Amino acid sequence: MTKKTNRSPVSSNCRSQFLANAEEIQKLLEEGHKKKAIHRYLIKNGKMQMSYQAFLIILKDPGCQNPFAKERARFQKTIPPVKPASSGSPRSFKHDPTPLPVDFNFNQKKKGGK
Repeated sequence: MTKKTNRSPVSSNCRSQFLANAEEIQKLLEEGHKKKAIHRYLIKNGKMQMSYQAFLIILKDPGCQNPFAKERARFQKTIPPVKPASSGSPRSFKHDPTPLPVDFNFNQKKKGGK
């Protein structure tokens, strides 16, 4: 069984591996080769050691200094202002101290003090 982690699929040297092969990658893309085939070719020839997922992340935005440290956009939830109750009298609670009748015996099967 594999554990899911929140780690990025990219090691610290993926960008440098990509930049070392950037000209060749660009040439192969212009020739019409598929991204998966380019990745497989570079791995097979020992020019790169990154996952395909990391390769795609860098390929998507090669000019970004650190594409893996981008934070997700945070959503701010807008909460509408609370309107005060329009009733004239304040809400109240009155406690009735009389206990509720209980006719159920919880220990029907219990005999002999056990």
